[in-house]
Amino acid sequence: MSELQTGSLNTEMQALESRIERYNQELAIVDKQQDIARLRQQSDKQHQLIIEAKLDALQPLINERRLNQLEETANSRKPISHKACWTTPRSRKPWTRTGPCVNNWPEPAKV
Repeated sequence: MSELQTGSLNTEMQALESRIERYNQELAIVDKQQDIARLRQQSDKQHQLIIEAKLDALQPLINERRLNQLEETANSRKPISHKACWTTPRSRKPWTRTGPCVNNWPEPAKV
């Protein structure tokens, strides 16, 4: 083998070794990025568990408050007159039921 061929092969080998080193560095970076992503995922999971525990602790209070509000609303309602449930629109359409009476009152008697 000639010196020129040997030199060419050595240069090619050095280039390949440089590429291998660069690929190894890129793999090390990817490994670190995977570690960071895994740690972030674990942190997010812990945060989720904390939030769920807080929600579990607060849920009975939330339910009690909703029940109290529902009872207050039910106790404070005034009866609605049948007449108040019927309105006539400005157009020439027939009378229609509106508001809280839409599903609660029977159809008006036909005259």
